[in-house]
Amino acid sequence: FNDFLETDIAYTHYEALEIDGNRAFRIDFYSADSAQQFWIGRLFDLEFEGPDSVDFNTGFVNPLYPKINLNSMEIDTVRMGWLTEDDTHYLVPMITFSSTNGTPRTFQTSNFLHLKSFITMTLASKGILGGGTTEEDE
Repeated sequence: FNDFLETDIAYTHYEALEIDGNRAFRIDFYSADSAQQFWIGRLFDLEFEGPDSVDFNTGFVNPLYPKINLNSMEIDTVRMGWLTEDDTHYLVPMITFSSTNGTPRTFQTSNFLHLKSFITMTLASKGILGGGTTEEDE
């Protein structure tokens, strides 16, 4: 593991998102001898609604009116492979603040985003529980 910032990147392989070709799904970084150095991938996008109460003079969100958002999404088999493969991964969020239509916004050390996440996996177990057996299985 190389824990300093100097890398030997000769080229990259870029895979675009199907729904938005201007954003990356996965980027692989390779050395001159075609050895993969590392990769980054987009696991999912979370969108947060704007706060209910903002002071228009300062741009501060009123803490008396917290905003709670619930997001649910399906994760495809490629991304599920990223989560379940026997390898060490480092998850780092990439945060982008969308346009605020001219209304000022600030992000201070006293502000925070509290995220709770759960992954629920549904397993198709028809064959395991005896359904769909054939004569060869008996």
